[in-house]
Amino acid sequence: SSGINAESGLEGVDQVVSEFITQNGIVYAKEAPLGIAREIQGLRAMFDETYPDPVRVVSVGIDVDTLTADPSAPAGSVTSVEFCGGTHLKRAGHMNTFTVVSEKPIAKGIRRILAVTGAEAAAAVARGEAMQAESDAITARIDGGKYEYKKIIGEVNTLIQSNDKSVIPAWRRDRIRDHMSGIKARLDKAKNESEKGLATENAAEIASLIAKNKDAPVIVEVLKTKGTSKGISEGLKTMRKKAPETAAVI
Repeated sequence: SSGINAESGLEGVDQVVSEFITQNGIVYAKEAPLGIAREIQGLRAMFDETYPDPVRVVSVGIDVDTLTADPSAPAGSVTSVEFCGGTHLKRAGHMNTFTVVSEKPIAKGIRRILAVTGAEAAAAVARGEAMQAESDAITARIDGGKYEYKKIIGEVNTLIQSNDKSVIPAWRRDRIRDHMSGIKARLDKAKNESEKGLATENAAEIASLIAKNKDAPVIVEVLKTKGTSKGISEGLKTMRKKAPETAAVI
């Protein structure tokens, strides 16, 4: 398939297949003349491949005879119809659960979808929901301002890495990755703005110390404001200019 939207498109694939599972239609398989079968509306086939004549047609919910009796009818466009020689389920509902777990390019303009069904799909969905809950919990803590940067950024990075490695619905993986990347950028921006403000406060406090201790040979002080390397460095540069003979430990 080409032109896939990696988020909404893949979620839509999951939803459409889930509808087929709920409807539990019969999976029909029957050989038909190749010339007629190629004309079926909605047919999925690799048209650069060579197929035998007759060809095996597989259809969900609509029997093959109905499709070949009037190939131009719209019936095939509302179900899944394909050429395939492989085995299939007797009914769509036998899949129980379905989800796409990966989607990636394999050639220019062509992308490959990997999906799972049954117990494996149910496990993937459950893992995805648990990972979403973790993402939501981290976001709530940040929104509430109840976090320490070093710890929370570690949790964000760990979640991003776990999310990328986990077998979960592909659309959810993309959504969590995009959200957490935005959260990470937001945290970094807040940290930079906070440090910039503290650096200004540090420099101002050191300037005040210089003014109060202009003639002192030594200044030893603990800053009242939270120290930053940039703020202290800028403050000491000012001290060297204004009190070059003064030794200082800040």
